[in-house]
Amino acid sequence: MSNIANDEGEWEFMIRRVPNGSATGLLFDTLRLGDVITIDGPYITAYLRIQSPRPLVCIAGGSGLAPIVSVLRGAAASTELAGRPIDFFYGARGSRDLINPAMLAGLGDNLRFHPIISMPELDEVGSWAGPIGMVHEFVDRTLGDGARDCEFYLTGPPPMIDANRRTLLLARHVPAEQLHYDRFF
Repeated sequence: MSNIANDEGEWEFMIRRVPNGSATGLLFDTLRLGDVITIDGPYITAYLRIQSPRPLVCIAGGSGLAPIVSVLRGAAASTELAGRPIDFFYGARGSRDLINPAMLAGLGDNLRFHPIISMPELDEVGSWAGPIGMVHEFVDRTLGDGARDCEFYLTGPPPMIDANRRTLLLARHVPAEQLHYDRFF
């Protein structure tokens, strides 16, 4: 889910079709308009806290993208967060797994997008000119000791979440109550 609350009761989902994926195969190849499905969830803790006075830092990888987009949309719609600095770090294996930055259009001039890939060998030679490495290391290099003054939202694969939590809590001494995270398998 990637939407914010709305009076229309509309839900928006971000679904990436996975080759030979059982769920996406069913969704894209079998279901038809009018079919009834049951949805369970969401069960998240990384929801937007508008009362926090701190700059926002969103960190996502893989399927963690959708809930972070929801946080970003909520921040853009909030008068309490107007103008608040927001850094969005998105880690992917290769550049083909990154999101199109146009998807972030309209989410405010205060949003800084930081894509990073960890496996450049998945790309054609020379196709990626951005940062390479692990997202938690890139976040640490980018924010440094300033991380202590931020509110964090982390969603994605458990190893990415755990590496970010270790770095933020142990190396940068970010208070635990400033970290909101959800692991997606």
